[in-house]
Amino acid sequence: MLSCTSHIWNFFAFLHHQQAQNVILSHSTSSPLFLYLPFQNVHGPTQAPEEYVDKYQFIRNKTRREYAAMVELVDEAIGNVTQAMQQAG
Repeated sequence: MLSCTSHIWNFFAFLHHQQAQNVILSHSTSSPLFLYLPFQNVHGPTQAPEEYVDKYQFIRNKTRREYAAMVELVDEAIGNVTQAMQQAG
């Protein structure tokens, strides 16, 4: 999991999934939980932290490279939320 002190926490995917994890882990399992978590990262503008974009240097088109990084961000965030749900039971 990423550290809150990292500069990439400025991206909404990280902020939203962190808040979702907090809700999940603090929610009592004695009652149902409905969590609506729409990720906007796969829509324009194409922006992602350089740490993610750099992984896709083999993609020549800059927009496609940034989009691939954006999809990875969403995938990682969903994985973290899923892990929190499993941890919470």
